[in-house]
Amino acid sequence: MASPRLVYFDDVHKDINYDGEWAGDLEQYSSSVGFIYGGSQHQTTGNSSMSFEFWGMCSTRSSKDIGWLISLGTAIYLFGRTESIAAGDEDISAKWTCRIDGLEIEARTPRRATGINHQILCGEANMPGDFHTLSVSAEGTSGIPFWIDAIAIAPLLNLTYDTAAVQVRPDDAAFQYQDPGSWSTVGDARYTTQPGTSLFFYFNGTKITWLSEHLPNPSDPLESSQGIYTIDNLTAVPFDIPGLAVRDLGHRILFETEQIPYGDHRINITYLGSSAPLVLDSVWIQDGDILPPQAPVTTPSVAPPSDPPTGDNNFSIGEQALTSSNLPVGAIAGGTIGGIVALVLICFGLYFFVIRRRRRHQLQWKRRTPPSAPFVGAVGAVGVVEEISTTPYNPLTESVLRASFYPPATPQPYPEPEPEPRPSTPITSPNTLLPPPYHYSHMDGRPVTLNEHIRSSIYDRPGDSAVSEKARSAAAAEQQDLGHILHHSMYSLDGPPSRTSVFNSEPTTQIEGDSSSNLLEQPPPNPFLNESKENVRRSRFQNRDSLPPGYTIG
Repeated sequence: MASPRLVYFDDVHKDINYDGEWAGDLEQYSSSVGFIYGGSQHQTTGNSSMSFEFWGMCSTRSSKDIGWLISLGTAIYLFGRTESIAAGDEDISAKWTCRIDGLEIEARTPRRATGINHQILCGEANMPGDFHTLSVSAEGTSGIPFWIDAIAIAPLLNLTYDTAAVQVRPDDAAFQYQDPGSWSTVGDARYTTQPGTSLFFYFNGTKITWLSEHLPNPSDPLESSQGIYTIDNLTAVPFDIPGLAVRDLGHRILFETEQIPYGDHRINITYLGSSAPLVLDSVWIQDGDILPPQAPVTTPSVAPPSDPPTGDNNFSIGEQALTSSNLPVGAIAGGTIGGIVALVLICFGLYFFVIRRRRRHQLQWKRRTPPSAPFVGAVGAVGVVEEISTTPYNPLTESVLRASFYPPATPQPYPEPEPEPRPSTPITSPNTLLPPPYHYSHMDGRPVTLNEHIRSSIYDRPGDSAVSEKARSAAAAEQQDLGHILHHSMYSLDGPPSRTSVFNSEPTTQIEGDSSSNLLEQPPPNPFLNESKENVRRSRFQNRDSLPPGYTIG
């Protein structure tokens, strides 16, 4: 099993307890060797103390699970700035004493009169496993203060450390060097001078700090270079690579990322060149995992951000490894674009399918075939319309309709309608009061006209007054009856009566149930009505002069 990563606690961490004259110091001391972790330190110019409690090993776990940790031992290191002043033959600096569980351990004082940042002040490894306490007593002056920068420990598994960071070395499995042949190794550090060289780093946390260092090769160029980094394929961020100094400046922070949501991420660092090399000493992950991946990362996997398990900026110490991949960015982008295009095509296909189906149904309603019934075609043939089924590939059109025709049929006259039965009870009408018609003829067989009939009835025997009176009365009654017939024929609903109806009228039928008007069912129209009326009028005026004195025609 790989060794756990060191966990760093900044000087402002809540688990560090300060007692005495302590003050915060934000000075970076950039002219000195080394860097300031987290950008701040605690310093004292008097007699002060500090304590920090930590777990070095969990005694409840079996030796099989933590045997590798026993061989490594539990370690703790105190970092801070050291400064000394030469006074004759000796260097004067601040004084401090470190103890673990009350037992004093060796303090590391500076060996020359200079200022060094992030220097190990004291530390201990291979401690027995148990709960431990680090305590420090310090004595500083206004000219030579005592500084505390950070505390690093070798952690235990399955523990949670609030607002801490882990240190990852260049040989960690989370690093993927895209062109291994372009990277060189100096001690524990790696560097490249080939423009375009890049590497991927997969992590779970909220922030990345890249630590570089001075290369002792005097032949390396002194000019600065440039590089870029991207997190999760977001916007690229450029950074500068300072040129090599004429003296060793130790470790330096090359760049720090912005605070990002907690979760699995990938950062891609590319060296653009073209002078000072890109050097990797280590990387700090804020709220990172203490265990590296069990095997080299082969595929990129960027997980959505999530919240730390507990507290603010916490991280869980688990035994599982990171699972990532190393697929090219172009392949990922191509797959994404292809998926989007396929989705768009599917949406368009569904849309056109629905529209086509809707139009087909509308066409079927518009062109619905009437029920099968005989019809007469343009050539007089009789046919029956057949039902035509439609499909999306065979829509219903005028050319699709088909009809089955039969040979032309011989036209037949319509049968005469049967007369409606007359009511059994005769209804009284004016026509029923008319006497049966009289038929007169001359000696030679010619029919007697109406005028001749009237004249002969009245004036054949002018000397016989009784006969004349009787004839006159009969003529008057006949004229009155004739007037009724003419009047009724002119204003009947069925038109004027026929010639036969005038002289041979039959009883008409009254429509039962109609109390408002006694409508009469009339005989067929009389084509000789106008002629009969004209003859009557003419005969009345022609005979006016031949009447005896005292006689008139009504």
